[in-house]
Amino acid sequence: MPTEYVIETPSRGFGRQACGISAAGSGEPATIQEVADPSRGTRYLNPATGDYENDGDTGQLKQMPGTRQRVLLAIKTIRGSATANPRFGKLSPTKMGAQFEAEEEAAVRSALAHLTREDAPVIRIDDIRVTRIATGRSLTVLSYTDLTTGLPSTETF
Repeated sequence: MPTEYVIETPSRGFGRQACGISAAGSGEPATIQEVADPSRGTRYLNPATGDYENDGDTGQLKQMPGTRQRVLLAIKTIRGSATANPRFGKLSPTKMGAQFEAEEEAAVRSALAHLTREDAPVIRIDDIRVTRIATGRSLTVLSYTDLTTGLPSTETF
C-alpha cells in the first residue's frame, strides 16, 4: 500500500477551515501519493499498444528498465517517422516474398545498430526468429542480453 503524505495548509477563516471552501470547522486535509522511485527505470511502454501506462497502485507512470524501453522504441518506430532522426527505427519489408525472413531480420538488426555498436554495446542480440503466421502477417521474436545488467530478455512483435 502506498504511503500517504499530509500537506499542512494554513487556515484563514472561521474555525479550523479556510473561508469559502466548506462549512466552518469541517473538511479533510489534502493528501498526495508517494513519488515514484526514479531508480526503477524509465516510463513503461506497452509492447502491444505502444502506449505509456499508469500504475494503478501508485497513480504514477509504470516503470521498466531503460534498455528494454530503448529496444522497444527502436523496433516499434517506423523508420523515417522520427523528425529529429529520420534514420531511427525499423523499415520492414513491404512484400512477403521468398526472402522475407532474411529481410525482416536485417531490418531488426539495422534498427538496433545504435545499441549494438562495437565501441559501446548496450545489448547483444542472441537470436532473431521470423515466422509467417498468416497471409500477410508475421511474428518476430527477438532474444537479447542487456549488457548493462547481464540479464536476458525477449521481445515479440
